[in-house]
Amino acid sequence: MSSFPAKRQRTDDIEQIIERSEIWISDGNLVLQAANTQFRVHWSILARNSSVFSDMKGLPPPAEKPTVEGYPVVELL
Repeated sequence: MSSFPAKRQRTDDIEQIIERSEIWISDGNLVLQAANTQFRVHWSILARNSSVFSDMKGLPPPAEKPTVEGYPVVELL
């Protein structure tokens, strides 16, 4: 009789640990999240250098938006 290995736990069942990066500007007004790392930055600087962030600034926020310390979080996929 052979034994089967235990099932792997699904990754979406595991609570993800979020870390702050070294780039955490104390007066930043936006938190970017890439994988499990967050960066607090200035939206105006992103918008000045990226048409994507410039266009996003004009959109209404989602109804149930996540925040960190009261600032919106943008997840980068």
